[in-house]
Amino acid sequence: MSVIRDFPRLGALYAMGAIAVFAVFAAVPSARAQNVSARLDVWDIELGVHVRSLPVREFQDYACGTDGGPPGRRLASWTEFERCDAEPSGLYEIHFRYDDELEYRARATRALGQVERFAGTRVFGRPVIVSVLIAGDGIVDGLRIVTDPRASLIQRQEAYTLRNILRSRFSSKGWTCADEEPNERLQPIGRIFINQRCEKELAGRTFVLETHYFRKRGQHAFDPATQALTPGQFESSARFEMRRVRDAGGGK
Repeated sequence: MSVIRDFPRLGALYAMGAIAVFAVFAAVPSARAQNVSARLDVWDIELGVHVRSLPVREFQDYACGTDGGPPGRRLASWTEFERCDAEPSGLYEIHFRYDDELEYRARATRALGQVERFAGTRVFGRPVIVSVLIAGDGIVDGLRIVTDPRASLIQRQEAYTLRNILRSRFSSKGWTCADEEPNERLQPIGRIFINQRCEKELAGRTFVLETHYFRKRGQHAFDPATQALTPGQFESSARFEMRRVRDAGGGK
């Protein structure tokens, strides 16, 4: 009879214990999230390694690349690179995206700062399309980064500024640049016109950086007939490639 009288009190104790256990397990993902300082990104991919050595689970959406454009044929992992068509250089371009687990976790907890940090595939805060360039022998020969034309209007307007950050990352000195002047096909946006290609070689790596900021023929800030604002009619982009220098025998 005493046990029966104690049911309410025992129930309360069980409930309190369950809450405590739940709190402990619920805190585990949160603690892990706090301990995660960053996720892997394109700079974590090492040139010169075999494709089998690349991390797989840390990235997603593998596909054949389209010269820095949207993904083509879907792939299960890096090792399926030969299912793609090789570029004229003989390299295979494999498109991928950053893992979005941390982004969704941040959204679930409304951690706005973390959402901004882990949102999408970005380089220095700019939305980009990233890909790995793989040689026929399975060796990672290069990386390709192209600003994403599908980004928001404001992000597209700032896309060309990625050039300055990339040049600083690999030292602003030693670049050889060729600049094209405005012409009938390409006109400045306001007072700014950039149509530039820069190259550099450093520490066994070659770098190519192309930057565009102009309006093409037929693009206007305002419709010539109606004077209505025509947002988005401009070219603002940056394209970066880093490749390793192979010796005459094809090695490192």
